[in-house]
Amino acid sequence: MDIVQLKTAEEIRDDILVEISAQTGISDQNLGSVVRTLAYALGVELDELYFQLWRGIKGTYIKTASGTALDHRASDFSLTRSAATKAIGHARFTGTPATTVPLGTQVAAPATTVRDEIVFATTQVGVVGGGGTIDVPIEAVVAGSAGNVSASTITYLKTSVSGISAVTNPAATALGRDKESDDELRERILRTIDGLSRGTIPSILHGAIDFELQEVTLYEAIDVVATEIPVYEDLNLSPFSGQVPHKLSLDNGTEVVTYLGIDTSSFPHKFTGVTRGVVGAAVAHAEGVSVKEYVPAGRGYSVTSASLVEFHGIVYVYIDDGTTLGPCSELVDLVQRRLVGDGTDRDPGYRGAGISLSVYARTVILVNVTVTLQVSGSYDYWTVIDETEDAIIAYINGRKVGETVRAYDMAEAIMGVAGVEDVTSLDVDGSLFDGSTSANVLISPTQVARTDSSRVTVS
Repeated sequence: MDIVQLKTAEEIRDDILVEISAQTGISDQNLGSVVRTLAYALGVELDELYFQLWRGIKGTYIKTASGTALDHRASDFSLTRSAATKAIGHARFTGTPATTVPLGTQVAAPATTVRDEIVFATTQVGVVGGGGTIDVPIEAVVAGSAGNVSASTITYLKTSVSGISAVTNPAATALGRDKESDDELRERILRTIDGLSRGTIPSILHGAIDFELQEVTLYEAIDVVATEIPVYEDLNLSPFSGQVPHKLSLDNGTEVVTYLGIDTSSFPHKFTGVTRGVVGAAVAHAEGVSVKEYVPAGRGYSVTSASLVEFHGIVYVYIDDGTTLGPCSELVDLVQRRLVGDGTDRDPGYRGAGISLSVYARTVILVNVTVTLQVSGSYDYWTVIDETEDAIIAYINGRKVGETVRAYDMAEAIMGVAGVEDVTSLDVDGSLFDGSTSANVLISPTQVARTDSSRVTVS
């Protein structure tokens, strides 16, 4: 039986009329009568009260809560809903050798009939090489999944740079994400609960998938020769790796350093044994700038999916960062350190006693797709072709580590594109889809499927 037995306004009205008739003998319950009208008015208000009680009870449980109620459930586990993130990638600038591309230079994917202009900005300075090109990391100006655009889509130089004649993106941009949905937050809460008992398989996967770069702020200004980095925050509460040497990014990558220790014996806490200018020249930094674990600009800085392979006393974790290039060595190293821990309460890790644990980047399996469509005559042919290509790429690149590419699901994604009347043929890696599983691409727990516009042909 449900905790709250919901009643409609009509059911409440009829119950009231029955009781009034029994208690007073008033039997005029015809449509339009005063007693019926009053009973219905009361029924409407009580119906809303029943609804609010039902909402309140749903909000009590993680699996049924939504919106603000789910945010409250997340806060019970010190979790907050993730904000939208900005897409990242690289822009290739063509121009005169030795031309400088300034930090913050804006480029764009021009507007089309199905989306607005998407603007990106460079996140570090670049200098055109002798070959006439330079690839510079970029980040979308506005957060959200709309920033994930296909290769060769960014073609407009919004910020004029003397000596630069053209721009493009050699690979798709990635990692743009909308604000965390109820379903995504609910899944993360449940993973957190699974991960409370460390050393178990669910806890190791939780530690990998919910990995986040640690970030603190500089307590006071430092000069170019400082060998300690004092911070405002309590480092006992942040799992910066105590396994050294380890890299830190200062002021969003203007300088990268290594450190040999963490001193929490007095305030402010410090990173000690710092070697300056490991990446970029040593420079002075002002109080309050960011100090965070290092991942190269333009690369994935979080884990989007992971799988686990275990043998007797050995656990291998394979991670993916959602990019075509794959996780950089720095991210793999950070996740490895986080899962293993350093034996302190600050960084206990997730590895069970007596277990060897190693983290690896997943292997990319590149998938080729050729599809022939029947397009509705009321739609623009080339727009439908472009949107179908995007749908195929989005489907394949949305696969997690170890997830099979299913031809049937891909066909469904294609048929969901406005203007697609029929799929007359679908070839996946040389296998024609015939309604069976023969055209599926099997992906092992150590692999992930990916594709790009150079591997997708739509006609």
